[in-house]
Formats: sequence, structure tokens, C-alpha cells
Amino acid sequence: MTDDSRHERLKEALYEAQALSGAARRRLLDRLETEDPGLAAEVRSLLAEEPLVDDAGRGITAAAGEVLRQVGARAELSSGVAREIGPYRLLEVIGSGGMGVVYRAEQREPIRREVALKVLGGGLTSGRIAQRFAAEQRALSLMDHPGIARILDAGGDETGTPYIVMELVQGVPITDYCRAARPDRATLLKLFVSVCRAVQHAHQKGIVHRDLKPSNILVVEVDGAPAAKIIDFGIARIVDPPDATRPRTLLTGEGQVLGTLEYMSPEQASGRVRDIDTRTDVYSLGAVLYEMLTGSLPYDLSGKSVPEAIGIIGRDPPRPFRQTRGGGRHLPGDLETITLKSLEKEPGRRYGGVGFLAEDIERYLRAEPIAARRPSTLYQLRTLVRRHRTAVILSGVAMAGLAVFGVSMAILYAGQVREREHAEVEAEKARLVSEFLQETFAAASPEDLGRGATVMQVLDRAIGRLDHSFRAQPSLAATLRNTLGETVRALGDPVRAESLITLSLAERSRLHGDGHRDVFASRLSLAEVAADRGDYARADSIAKDALRRRGADVTPRERREVLRVRGRSAIELDPPLAESLLTEAYDLTVRLHLGDDADIGELLTERGYSAMRSSKFERADSLLHSAVDRLTRVRGPDHPATLMARSNLATCLSWLGRTDEMLALGRDNLVRAERALGPDHPQTAIAHNNMASQLTSVERFREAEPHYRRAVATWERVYGPAHPHLSIGYANVGYVLHCDGRYEEAEAWYRKAVRTAQSSPGSLPGQFLYRNLASVALDRGDLFEAERWARRSIEPAAGIVGPYDLGAGWGALAEIHLASGRPDSAAGCAERAVAILRATAPRLQSHLPYEEVRALAMAARGERARADSILASIREPLVTGKYWFLEKRRALRRAETYYRKAGNSAEAAYYRQALARIQR
Repeated sequence: MTDDSRHERLKEALYEAQALSGAARRRLLDRLETEDPGLAAEVRSLLAEEPLVDDAGRGITAAAGEVLRQVGARAELSSGVAREIGPYRLLEVIGSGGMGVVYRAEQREPIRREVALKVLGGGLTSGRIAQRFAAEQRALSLMDHPGIARILDAGGDETGTPYIVMELVQGVPITDYCRAARPDRATLLKLFVSVCRAVQHAHQKGIVHRDLKPSNILVVEVDGAPAAKIIDFGIARIVDPPDATRPRTLLTGEGQVLGTLEYMSPEQASGRVRDIDTRTDVYSLGAVLYEMLTGSLPYDLSGKSVPEAIGIIGRDPPRPFRQTRGGGRHLPGDLETITLKSLEKEPGRRYGGVGFLAEDIERYLRAEPIAARRPSTLYQLRTLVRRHRTAVILSGVAMAGLAVFGVSMAILYAGQVREREHAEVEAEKARLVSEFLQETFAAASPEDLGRGATVMQVLDRAIGRLDHSFRAQPSLAATLRNTLGETVRALGDPVRAESLITLSLAERSRLHGDGHRDVFASRLSLAEVAADRGDYARADSIAKDALRRRGADVTPRERREVLRVRGRSAIELDPPLAESLLTEAYDLTVRLHLGDDADIGELLTERGYSAMRSSKFERADSLLHSAVDRLTRVRGPDHPATLMARSNLATCLSWLGRTDEMLALGRDNLVRAERALGPDHPQTAIAHNNMASQLTSVERFREAEPHYRRAVATWERVYGPAHPHLSIGYANVGYVLHCDGRYEEAEAWYRKAVRTAQSSPGSLPGQFLYRNLASVALDRGDLFEAERWARRSIEPAAGIVGPYDLGAGWGALAEIHLASGRPDSAAGCAERAVAILRATAPRLQSHLPYEEVRALAMAARGERARADSILASIREPLVTGKYWFLEKRRALRRAETYYRKAGNSAEAAYYRQALARIQR
């Protein structure tokens, strides 16, 4: 027998023996004695260590576990491990365990990247070990969470030995990170909550980790902030040196790591397998949290034998924080209560799941009473006073018989609470405002207002009662007036919103002075109204003025809000600036903990959208995926904020050419909106509109049309005939009809869109509405009408004056001038269009049709050589590029006509075939 096969036989026999106990193990050893006395003797010697538990418990010794690793390493060294497995080149061993070795490897194709690759140890391809390895592959494939190292590939090498390829996480153990970086308490706790959410995801997939410890929870830097990643759900077992100061790892008979003593629950340590469930992971996380907070472990097991250590874990209480060598004595009692509840001996006394543990920590962070402590009156008062801000959410009471959607009335009464007295004043204000709104809604019965009443009518009633109800409390009246203005703005009436907020601003300035936080809040509200009306420059100016007037008293949260308002306002005018401002707002939020996960998710959505408008689609994809993951986790998949993030992601996928993903996401969004909100809710109408937009992007106009019409019908019913949403909705219906060649119907809808925009309160028609009319007139051959509308679209008074729309307007004028036989002016307009569009959206290829117009204008002036050179340079992108369908159709028609008249039948045929493909 060769050394290699001897090692293999010894390892197989040792594994088999460890899986048995009592008489079954003795029968195996007797059989080995008959077959190979030397092998039997070696196996007996390896098994002759003190057992962790008795034979009936199927335990094994820590020494035997270490020998297993040593035997596997000897076999590997003697046989010589292949340096390549499939498309992976092995670089170094980074871990090993009872079932295999983990390598850092380089993937060479189809992409080049570093990965973690685990090979089943010793070439065992059958039996219980291989079955366990396959089970791990299946378990990993079920999980998809940013906090869990992803499985990337799985297969077998040339000998049939299975392997798993995983994301390579190059981080540090979470406790090492805490010791080195010394994060503030809030950062530390939020990091721990993210670990809990990742484990919760695994539990929802039916997977219990059973070996949660710091070396399996690594921290990496993501956008300058710490992020935790769990690397080991039965994959990589980090080898610990045989050092009494290091945590000890226990193995099952099958070679699976059951846990590490210092982080192991009593039921796990004592071998009570039937008691192991998700609460086992709660215990381990409690031990990790204990060490993160205090720098020490819950139990001092140094110098203890394994049976002694198991007895301590099952019998003794964890050390109180004040007895640890670190800073535990200075930690709040609530954190100790949460940690010790996780470390209860009996599973039934712990948190019922990891999610409950995470929620209690989040309650602590919000200065709310924790569930682990009995809610005495004194305790609740203490947590209330500890809070640093007052946030009161007011919900309007739904009225029976109203034929409109319910509206959440919310007040987020801003401000950093610096004194207890101020907190009490704000709480009383919030109570009075809540009572006023509830009385207003309760009094608005269907009999009083009629069954066709709308929420706007109820708000009219509230506005009318305001001065009378709060005559003696002008400050409270101003607060409520601002709140009502925000609500009216959300309902789509920016003119009335601006009137209410302006009045509130004047009252607050008179009462408190120009730099007061309430005055600042009203100014920011006014800036958002200006942005709603399309006056982005004014919105930016108001926001900057609010910051200037606040002066040295401005808080980080207020500065963040200015950045957000300015960033959202800049998206249409200057997308790169918008991205910069929103990124700064995000960094400020994360660095100073100015918001919860939901706030961060919404900021990621805004950043993703601005990156998309800057044509940075890969970055937008990453940001929007992060937004969707975070918002799904904290708000649920059906929340409007989550649906909005998913909708933006679908749009981004369209630009990236990932059509199937885009359509699947859009359909799922629509189903979720209808299920969560009902078929007639405005948010559901937006989902229909977005689904139609996605179908339009892949030129499925007949499928898109009913979705656009459904959205318009809902908005008409909910908002009435004059609402900004409707002008866009009408234009969308017109667009798909236009693309489908139904010009007269399209023009009717386009004109309706312009009339609605002009009649909507405070609305400014966007340039694209006029450009739509120019486009359909051009396709109908009415060049005079086309030019009239095209010139209107580039006038500053046209409304929303964004650089992209301005460039497209000049492009439309270039097309019209070329068609009407004016090559000089066509070339000039085309040059302006190309310059603007290349600078604004370089990757959208929207400039291509106007490059063609410029070339054809040159040809009309006799510059055929230059013209042909330009046309040759854009030949392929003109056909395959991603830009608007109507412009592409006209561009291909012009090219086909040009080459046909020039006698170049081959090029004419090329464009004729391209035209047929997009018109199929």
C-alpha cells in the first residue's frame, strides 16, 4: 500500500469511527484488526483521548479533531495538490476543516477575479462526507444576502472531487475591527444589527449556522463605512493554532464544525442535538456582542479541560459587564440586559429569533424602551428623556365612503433636542396637532361633505379651522400651516402649497427670528415646492439661502437636508452636480448616524437615480441594488419607497441592455403594488406607467399602451382633470401611438398634455411636450407646424429647461431645417445639439441622429467626401445604438434615402433592412 493510499485509508477509517459509538464502534475496530492490524492500532491510538461527552453523545475529542486536520494536510503534501482546478488557479491555503481545504484562487475566465475555493478534503467523493459537502452547496445556494459571502460556482475537478467557489472576503474579524477602529457605540451596534439581519436571512431559508464567532464574521470597508460579511455557513473552517489561549473548535463525527466553545450555547456544548435551533445562533451572537462591547468573553475558560468548560457554560452565569477587564462598567444597563438575555441558559428564555434581538438593539438606538426589560413608568420616562429629537408621525383617519386613496398625514417636526424642557414643549405641540387633525378628519362625514368628497376637501376644512383653533398659539398655528402645505404639495397642488408654506415662513420669522430652526424648515419646504414646479434654479437658491441664514446654529442633520434638496433639484439641470451633492448627503448620514437604514436606503435610491441621469449605469446599478436590498429588509418589499427603488433599478437595467431582468422586475413591481395598495391607488398607477415605459424601451408599443392608459385613468379619477401627473401621462400615451404610426391619435394626446400642463395649478410645461408636437408634425410632413413647436421647445419660457431637453430641441430644429432644404441652418443647429448632448449624456448616444443631420447637410452643400466620412464613422452605432425610437426611425429613413439617391444600393439595402427590423 502506498503512502498516499495509506493516508486515505487512515482518514476514511478515522472518520467512520468517529461517526459511531459504543458497540458499533467496537465492531468496526474489530473488523479493522482482522483486515489491517497496523491501521487498527493507529486508529485506536487516535481515539484514545478524553471524550468531550460520553459515547452516547457521539462526541469526539479536540485532539482527534486536530489530528484529522493534520492527516488531511499530510495526504495533501504527499500527493501534491494540483495548482489548477477548472478555470481557477490556486494561490494559497487560507483555511481548512474537517471536510476540506479552502484556497485563495484566481478565476481566469470568463472574468478575472480572486475567489475562495473549497475542495472536499482527501478526495472523498462518496459516503457521508461527500453527502454533507453536497448539502452545504445546496444550503449556500439558497442564500442571497449582502451580509453573507455568496457562492459563485460549484463543480468537480478532473478526479471527480467536488469543490465550491465563494466570494473572497478580505476583511478582519469583527472583534478585531472593534479593538483597532474603536468605533463609536452607535456604529458598533448598527454593524452588529447588520450581522443579525444576515443570520435572520439564513434562518428564513431554514439554515442554522451553529458556529457564529468573530473569525466567521469579517468586516470590510464599503464606501468608507464598515460592513460585516459572514463567511462560513459550513464552508471554511479557519484553522486555529493548538494554543490554549485560542478558542477551541469541536467537530461532529462527520467532520462538521459544531461550534467554538467560547461562543457555543449550553445545548450545543452538551450534545443536546434536538434542542439546537435558531435560538442557538442567538446565543452565539450574544457572546459575540458581549466581546464587541466589553473586549472580553462571557466566560473565562482558560486552563479548563473540555468537560470543565462545558460544565461552566451550562451552569454558571456570564460575568457582569462591570467585572470585565475592558470598559464594560461604563456601558448602559439596557445593553447589558439585551446581551444577557441572548445568553440565557435555556433557549426558551432567550430572544425567540435573531430578528427580535436586532429589533431590541434598534429600540435602544432610538432611545425607546427595550423589550428585554419590564416597562416600568420610571424606565419609560428615562428613555423618553434620553432621546435627542422629537419625531411625531400623524396619520389621517380614513373616512368611510371616500372614493379616494388614504393619505398619511405626517409631521416630522425637525430639530435637535438639546434640553428636556424643549422636548416636553415639542411633545405637547405634537399632541395638540394630532388631536386637531384627528378631529378634522372625524368631523368630515360623508353626509357632511358628500360621498364624492376628496381628501383635498378635508384639508380645505382643516385650513379654514386653523386660525380659529390656534388663535392663542401662533407658533403652533405656523407649524400646522407648514405641515398642511407639505401635505397639499404631496397631493399635487404646488400653488396652494407655496401659499401655505410662505405664510408659515412669515409667521415663524416674526415669532422666532430669521435663523430659527422652524424658519429653516419652512424655507426648505419652499425650496421643494419650487422644485416640484420645475423651477430648479430657484429651489437651489432657496436651499442655499436657508443654510446661510441658519448660520453657526445649523445642525449636521439640517446640512444633510439642504444637500438632499439641492441634489434632487440639480438632477434635471446638472446630473453630475446632483450626484456629488447626494453622495455628500449620504456620507454625512452614514458618518454621523443621522438616519436609520430606511433613510440610507432612500438616499441610495436618489444617488442611483442621479448616477443613471449622468449615464453612469454600472454605478447606478450597484447603488440601486443596495437601495433595494436595504429597503426590502427594513421596510418590506411592498413599501412605496422599495417599489420606487425597484422601478429605478428596472430603468437602469434597460440602459444596461438586461432586458429580461428589467421586464421581470417591472412585472413583479406591478403585482406587488396591486397586492399591497389595490388596483386604483396612485402608486399602482405609477407601477403601470413604469411597466409601460419598460415595454416602450424594447419597442413593444402595443403592449405598453394599455398600461399607460390605465395609469392615466387612475390619475384622472384620483386627482381630477388638472394635475401635473396627467400631462406626463397623456404625453406617454401619445408617444406609443406615435411610435406605432398612429399620428393623428398621437397628436391629439400630445395637445391634451400641453393643455393640461398649462391649466394645472402652478405647473410649467416641460420642453419635451412641445418637442413631441414638433416630432409628430415632422412625421406628418407639416414642416411649418413642426418648426413652430420646435422653436417653442427651446425658449426659456417653455418650462423645465434641462440641458438634455435643450439639446434635443436644437436637434429637432436641425431635422426640420434639413427636411425643408436649409442645409446651413440645419448644420448649425445639429452642431449645437451634438455638443450639448455629448456633454450631457455621452453614453446615451442621443447625439447620433444629429451627427447624421450634420453630415447630410454637408452633402447638400457639396461636401460629399466629408459627409461620407462622418456617415461611415457612425454607420454601425446609428443602427445598433440605444437612443429614442422615433429619432432612430427617422435617421435610418434619411440614410436609406441618401444612399439610394446616390446610387449606392448596398448601403441603401443595409439601412432598409435595419429599418425593417425596428418596424417589425
